[in-house]
Amino acid sequence: MAARSTRHLTSRTARRLLGVTGLLLVIVTWRGDQAARTAYGTGWIVPEDAGRQLATGACEGCLRLPSEIWVGVHAAAGFFGPLLVLAMVLLWGARLLGGGSTSTALKAFLLAGAGVNLLLACAGVATRAAGDLGHGTSLIAVAVATDFARFGVAALMGLAVANVSRASDGGGGSLLATIRSFLQRQRVNLIGVVGLALALTLVPQTSGQAIDSVRTWGLFTGGAHGWARFTFGLATSLLLALVVYESGLRLARAKLTWATNPSVAPAWLLFALGTVLGALGVVAVTVAHGGYGLIVAAVLAFGLGILELPRLPERRSEPESDRAGRAAARPDGYAPEYLAIVPLLAIASVSIAAAVDAALSRGVTLATLEVLLPGIVLAAVAVVMTVEREPHSLDVPRVRAWLLTPLVGIAAAVLLLGVGGARTETAAAVFGTLTLAGAVGYAWIRFRTRASGRPWTSALSLPLAFAAGLAVAFAVHFDVHTVGETIGTFALVNLALAFILTVLHFAVLASFSLRPPRLLCWFGLDQLPIVSLFAVWWVGAGIVLPPPTLHEVRLVQRDPGAVGKGPTLKAAFVQWVAAQPELTAEAGADRSPVPLLLVASHGGGIRAAYWTAIALDCIVGVDPRDFDPRDLQSPSTAAATREATCRDRRRSTTQQQLAARRIFIGSAVSGGAVGLYAYARELLARSELSPSWFDGRLDRDFASAMIGWGLFHDVTNHFLGLNAHRGGACGWKLGSLCLTRDRAAILEESLDRAWKGEPPLLRQTWE
Repeated sequence: MAARSTRHLTSRTARRLLGVTGLLLVIVTWRGDQAARTAYGTGWIVPEDAGRQLATGACEGCLRLPSEIWVGVHAAAGFFGPLLVLAMVLLWGARLLGGGSTSTALKAFLLAGAGVNLLLACAGVATRAAGDLGHGTSLIAVAVATDFARFGVAALMGLAVANVSRASDGGGGSLLATIRSFLQRQRVNLIGVVGLALALTLVPQTSGQAIDSVRTWGLFTGGAHGWARFTFGLATSLLLALVVYESGLRLARAKLTWATNPSVAPAWLLFALGTVLGALGVVAVTVAHGGYGLIVAAVLAFGLGILELPRLPERRSEPESDRAGRAAARPDGYAPEYLAIVPLLAIASVSIAAAVDAALSRGVTLATLEVLLPGIVLAAVAVVMTVEREPHSLDVPRVRAWLLTPLVGIAAAVLLLGVGGARTETAAAVFGTLTLAGAVGYAWIRFRTRASGRPWTSALSLPLAFAAGLAVAFAVHFDVHTVGETIGTFALVNLALAFILTVLHFAVLASFSLRPPRLLCWFGLDQLPIVSLFAVWWVGAGIVLPPPTLHEVRLVQRDPGAVGKGPTLKAAFVQWVAAQPELTAEAGADRSPVPLLLVASHGGGIRAAYWTAIALDCIVGVDPRDFDPRDLQSPSTAAATREATCRDRRRSTTQQQLAARRIFIGSAVSGGAVGLYAYARELLARSELSPSWFDGRLDRDFASAMIGWGLFHDVTNHFLGLNAHRGGACGWKLGSLCLTRDRAAILEESLDRAWKGEPPLLRQTWE
């Protein structure tokens, strides 16, 4: 019984549970660190300490998080997060120790590492709590440094255990050789999932927008629409993880066969392919006014053909299977599993960060918990996707299943457009729920059931991802706004990446049986560099004489004739002065100051747009009279005053128009520009700012349609270069669908849909 309990405790599933929980606690910790640093940077303290700050002029010991409970939670998460990751490594080592296959040196090293990690954990708790209590932001930086040191110690311990594990399993090869083989075989999936993780967690321009997008997964408060986004987001995340796992497992088990069974594309075939691509490229440039992407592809084909021509002495490099056989007894079948959970944990991290932000600003509410739920579900799925024994190799379904793929894709597209086009949000939620149930069921069968007899070896996720990609591509070109609003940004990104990885998987897999051109083979290349060729094609299509009107600002109309110069700064200021009643001649000798406002708003997705609109609404729409700033300093009235500051005491229509004239110049970029646009559009269209108007205008997801069009149209069009002619006229149409519009045009349409039925008042021609 004790031995069985030990096996369960040291199983891969138990270790995965510890590691996943630890990583998510680290996300909570670092999000709290960011909140504390923001509080220091903006001078924010809890309202209860405001009186002490005013009385003493300093705030040593003022809380930088909402309450002492938050300080405790923050410090505890920082303590236990890396500690659970360390426990995962120790259990891995304990499994080896229990088998009696390790040395005393490893035991001593693991014990010493655990002791150092524990000391660093105590130091991190003390410095992080002191920083939260107002004793300096430098203490937060020290706490973060201790976190990285703890992860470094755990990584060294993990490398030691991994080396001993390979030796005990009879691999006989070096860990470095295993890593090299992993990078060579899994580079496509590695680039895809790491790029997605970086975009979601570290890149400021996209991580904030990812948080805003996951907040639309309102399972409880978002109605059927929120339910649909929740289910589609989870289902497509799981599909992407399955594609990474099954394609990676096939690549890990693949053998380099061209050395023993040569297969080659002859030079004449490459030249013929280059000729066809070149002819199509010339037609695209001269007739369709497109780019040179097809001509670049033709040049690459001709280049490969030329590399096949030399009759060089045969220098066949050793097949990778033989070379890997000397370095290790078998390839690592667990590596695809680790890659597969990366997108799950990245999206779960976004959910955790969004929940922490919501709890810090509004407290723990139902809305906070529903934002946290996707992270919990994806973390649980990451634990479920754990195999205790190294898996078998996988095949893909046969030809008949692949022939059904386009039909399945078209049926899914019609169903998707049907439930969205009819605005039956309940039907969309049901469709999403069934999709999620199917994905979860397939993952459970793949990872958690023990099949009797011959194991199930069909990699169904690959054709399913291919069919889903075709379905969404068709649906996006038919009605991009309906698709985007129905399934959301995350589902579009997941499906696009799953489709791309599926296509590249089969291209890379083909390179195992197709000999590279002679000259490349003579230089020692074992495989045709598929990823490098795609990268060169992408860069070449973008820099070789791109069309001058590609992604050009669209104009409503372009009439010939003289266009007057724009107003000078002096003229604009004279106009502003004329609009101020206090500065007119009739105002008399009143010399009281007149406020002049300059608006500058930075980017940051819908969050920046929302805050820009709120700030302008508060400036223009709210009457500041009878407002007492001391109410913000009193603990009994601070919360109510903050809530009512920009909500109550609305100005009349005439007063709002006068207040709006105080703004001299407004400038913004990205999300801030959307907020400035929304403010101006609302004021011009309605002549006033009604209470909470920004909720009705900016509560939708403006990014989903734009991102969907960018992924399923602009990425392909990058190679073709189809674009609108000068003046905004559509160059190519399929029925009523314009094929030359880009994602900027889709964003304009999304903004117009928020003011449905009203003329686009801000569209003017500027030279």
